[in-house]
Amino acid sequence: MHFLSLFLCACLALTVSAAPYIVTSYVVLSVYTESAFTYLRGSTTIPESVYTYTSNVAKPTAAVSVLSTLTESAAYADVTVVYEVLESGSPVSRTPASDYLTGVYTSYFIPITYSAASTCSGQDWTFSTNVPVTLPAIITPTPVTATTSTTTYPYGYYNEPQQTYVVAILNATDVDADEVAYASSLYEPSSMAYCYTPTTTCSTPTGSAAKCTATWVYDTSSSSSGSGSGYYYGDYHSDRYWLTPLILICVLVPVGWFLLWLIIGLLESWMSFKGLMLGQHRKRGLPYAWCCISIIFLCWTGPTYKAKSPEEQAVLLERWKEMKKGEKFKLWMKWGFRWKYPTMLGEEPEIAKRALRQGCL
Repeated sequence: MHFLSLFLCACLALTVSAAPYIVTSYVVLSVYTESAFTYLRGSTTIPESVYTYTSNVAKPTAAVSVLSTLTESAAYADVTVVYEVLESGSPVSRTPASDYLTGVYTSYFIPITYSAASTCSGQDWTFSTNVPVTLPAIITPTPVTATTSTTTYPYGYYNEPQQTYVVAILNATDVDADEVAYASSLYEPSSMAYCYTPTTTCSTPTGSAAKCTATWVYDTSSSSSGSGSGYYYGDYHSDRYWLTPLILICVLVPVGWFLLWLIIGLLESWMSFKGLMLGQHRKRGLPYAWCCISIIFLCWTGPTYKAKSPEEQAVLLERWKEMKKGEKFKLWMKWGFRWKYPTMLGEEPEIAKRALRQGCL
């Protein structure tokens, strides 16, 4: 029977690569023998059967005999589990310890020290705080210091068992290097990128001071690719955050309004000039659309001329088609915004509507 136990352990052993965490777990190897029996009036006989199985147990408190050691890494990421296989009948507790069974919830933190970025010239400071880290559930590291709080939740006329919350501060060397780098980057104060200086350094936070909250002030004497003003409390900008959006609104809205009506006015001027060159009923002077930019442009809107005869319009249409685009553009720049009737169109037609300025005089 002892040989069978060792053979089973050898079959379960796995070859594993090194992992950041190594955990020792204890199991008891049990053997159950089922005696042979006969049924159907002696016509059928079942031979003796031997069953071997393992069960998890708590860490032994007394000296026990270890049959074999197994290693396994497939059940938990980044964890190598070392199983100590104990002999059946060893003096151990059959119920392994569990935080969830005892109502204990633990949060792990590590101390991290930040320093001024190399791009912030003239700054030489350090800022220490504790940042949370995530460990595999099977890991139970030994904290440097821990703070415990207990809460009881009422349920009807009874009180539920107390729940205990533990804030455990670990050494950074006890945590996987990749997890330390990730947590340090994730919880880095955002104000550091703008060369803000902490007014609280929190030399070595421990115990209940799970996180150091500092006031960050912009150092005008330092130079960096980032810039800013105001104050940072913790990691959040809480003063003058509205200044940049307000400046953008005050600049973009007037500029956008000006450009919009400028373009509309140019289109209006071009259509008016083209109709005038074809002998149609058109206005002279600046476009009405520009009055939306400033009402003063209304003083430079010219009179409206009546259309020429159909015969004259046909001649002007042929002449317009023969013109090159560059020539049309030059004529528009020269005559498109003036009051005077273009001389190349011949005799000036009658005025259909006087300009606003003429009506006021």
